[in-house]
Amino acid sequence: MLVNNPVSYQSIDIVNRIISSPETMNLLTKQFLVIYITNSIESCENASLEKSQQQRLVRLLSLLIQNLIRNHVFEVTGNDAEDAQLLLQVKEFCIYFARVSEATQLYKLLEKQQQKT
Repeated sequence: MLVNNPVSYQSIDIVNRIISSPETMNLLTKQFLVIYITNSIESCENASLEKSQQQRLVRLLSLLIQNLIRNHVFEVTGNDAEDAQLLLQVKEFCIYFARVSEATQLYKLLEKQQQKT
């Protein structure tokens, strides 16, 4: 299952395809997405990756999360404890990888979305 395996370019692509299609976007539960994003962030922070591999994973994960936000699959309201924890974790990820432009764009999108609420 995707959630238990280490994150890869292919798994990020699969999740992105699922949430990008109107026919399949509701197949992934919130619980799955929370676990998947958490595991993906941990994989990106893994020091054993080469820098280029790490940056590619960060880029892809940042784009995936942006897609989740834009498709209203992932809400950044932080209204419940789980949302607030995930939001904090994603912001920390963005700050940690600020040198990657997609992570910086994700952080800006999070801030913009939070201002709307």
